[in-house]
Amino acid sequence: MRAISILGILSAAALVVAQQPTPAGALRAAPKTYSVTDLPDNYRAVTFESEGGPLGLYGLYGMGMGMSGSRGANDKDSLLFGLMSASWVDPDEFQSALEGKLPRVRTLTLDLPSMIRRSGTSGSTPDPVFIETWVEAARISRWTPHTELTKEALVKAFGANAATGEPRGGPTDSLSKLKQVAVGALLYAGDWDDVFPKADSTAKAAAAIMPYVKSQSVFSTNNPAGKRILFNTSLSGISSDTIERPAETLLFWEEFSWSDGKRAVAYADGHAKRLTEEEWARAWSAELRRRAATRQPAKAMKKKG
Repeated sequence: MRAISILGILSAAALVVAQQPTPAGALRAAPKTYSVTDLPDNYRAVTFESEGGPLGLYGLYGMGMGMSGSRGANDKDSLLFGLMSASWVDPDEFQSALEGKLPRVRTLTLDLPSMIRRSGTSGSTPDPVFIETWVEAARISRWTPHTELTKEALVKAFGANAATGEPRGGPTDSLSKLKQVAVGALLYAGDWDDVFPKADSTAKAAAAIMPYVKSQSVFSTNNPAGKRILFNTSLSGISSDTIERPAETLLFWEEFSWSDGKRAVAYADGHAKRLTEEEWARAWSAELRRRAATRQPAKAMKKKG
């Protein structure tokens, strides 16, 4: 019998996570969680280390294995213990970050609070749930691959229970992309005196914030009606400080709605959501009124530092 249950260790880890919120971490949080089946096929599991120690879930893999007593007693528990120290990364993006070509790397790590909520009090091993996080490249001093952790192994262990039921690349994926590009624009603004990219087209905006979103693919969706995500060019070169209601000001949006009549939009404060056609019509009318009321010159950009 294990001395300490997997749920107990996950609960302790979740408390550590909850005690260390930061504005940057909250801003970069993904709008959705990812199941095992959502893991991109090309992603690989690694452990990061800084000079101060592991950058994953606080090195709890080693602590957890020491307390469990029997790593091989349960395949699911064994995999979860490994996942507690692992981050899933795109190998090419990870290499670019290590070479200094990207300021940070996108990772998928265990979303412990969500797993605990889903498992309830059953005492059974919860299915893995992942959330998007970002790691500053400059903090990574060492890294180790987890060759035993593969998507195939996770799918085999957790099976159909790990599925989300939504086709990959559907409306939820579009919402995630809108969130990513909005956060990228805010990170860009943070480096340029809080000024949004000076861009008279979505293509130019995408080029400006590319170092902050890592992939051109986030600027298009799998919407059968039309794949484009559009930038609000009326915010070109505008200081975010001058926007009176950023939570109501459109920053990016899907060009067309999906078959359910909704489209994903992102706002100037970084949040994103899906709007019905009626909600979109109201949001667009509000945007036109904002444009008419704010005829101001663009602020000159000066990069911080």
